[in-house]
Amino acid sequence: MTNSQLEKIANTWQKRLRLQNWNIKITFEDNLSGTAIGECDPHCEFLDAKVRIRANLPESEIELTVIHELLHLRFPHVNPGWHDMFQVHQLIGNEFETGIEMIARALQDAYKKK
Repeated sequence: MTNSQLEKIANTWQKRLRLQNWNIKITFEDNLSGTAIGECDPHCEFLDAKVRIRANLPESEIELTVIHELLHLRFPHVNPGWHDMFQVHQLIGNEFETGIEMIARALQDAYKKK
């Protein structure tokens, strides 16, 4: 998949998630943290975000990953990484990420049925 095709997917979901007021740059990248397949770096004060998708991700997983990362912009101040205590980070981070993933899958499934 090309960066242009990735941008098209992101633009579609940016509209569906009502994030048109955000300036979002999305790219394929090789250097993501650990085992992450996507990362979102929001700058809330500017409504600006950079989304990175792992370059070697199977094409079948790209749309879901884009949805997942864009959903983080719906909750820009809920970033489990901002918590100082490791245990709190693990508990909230895991629950939050699981919730985001479930919502992303439900949205993708709902739009496939249209």
